[in-house]
Parts: sequence; C-alpha cells; structure tokens
Amino acid sequence: SAFSIDKRAISWKVLKAKHNITSFSGTARSNGLIPTRVEMTTRSSPRRVIQVITDMANYKQWVPYCKTSFLVQKPSDSVFYGYQRVSAPLVKDRDVAIRCTVRKLVGESYELFIEAVPTFVKMESGAIRIQYLETHYRIYQDAASVTHIIQVSEVDIGGSIPHFLLNWLN
Repeated sequence: SAFSIDKRAISWKVLKAKHNITSFSGTARSNGLIPTRVEMTTRSSPRRVIQVITDMANYKQWVPYCKTSFLVQKPSDSVFYGYQRVSAPLVKDRDVAIRCTVRKLVGESYELFIEAVPTFVKMESGAIRIQYLETHYRIYQDAASVTHIIQVSEVDIGGSIPHFLLNWLN
C-alpha cells in the first residue's frame, strides 16, 4: 500500500541529531535515489501537525527555498492537490505538483502519503518539473502526550546538479 512507511530494507546513517530532530541518509537504491528520513518530536498535537503539513499556502514559511506554494484542489477531507516552486542557490528552479492523502489510524495516529503528479498543474516557465517524489509521514502521540513524526522521502529533482553540491548534500 502507499502507506507502508519505510517498508523497504534500507540501511540508515545518522546525518545530524539536534533539538529533538534526527536526520538520516539511506543507502542508494537501484534507481540511484538516496532516501532520506527525519524523526522528530513535538508537544503539538498530531492534528496540529497534520494541519501544518497540509497547509500548502504556508509551505513557503517552513520549506527551505520554497518561493511559491498553493492549494490547487481539495476533492475530499483526506485528499488534496498542491503546487510548490523551489528556488535554491546554484541550481535552476524546480517545481512540483503533488497529491497528499491523509489516513487516520487508531486514536491520534495518522499516515500521510505525498506523491508527485507531474501533469496535474501546468508547468511554470524557467523551472524543471519534478517527476518523481514520494514522502511518507507517520504521526502519533505517545502516553506522555509527545507527538512523534517520522518522515521518509525519495525524490528525483531532475536536471543536472553540480558534483560539489551533491557531495555537500550527502
């Protein structure tokens, strides 16, 4: 299922751990993509975390280098389509149209699946369209009312990236 977070056998290497956030890099897969994983905790409720993640209009407030973001369509309470454009230094802008599906599990537990839907929104000029993106979130609250967020992502940003920048990112 699309919600099988981190089901594949991936070896994870810790990149950084600071302030209740730990980031990991996974082993390269046969398609050449390197998965990433972030685990964090917060005192915000799982419902509030879901509200932030699904608020496309405000992605530019917390997604690094996000220049534009907006909700395209919301066909139901559990599915929405959005758009964002990222303008990072040293590389050509990227844009992505996404579909986000939210699934409520037991209690205050949720899973989100975000995937690229490249033809859903007209491509903006001057940007490279991201064709492949998968992000899985698992969000749950423990007995101490601490919310745990686990995010696993794979993305092919397309185009060419300078080698020194790829090395720096990894």
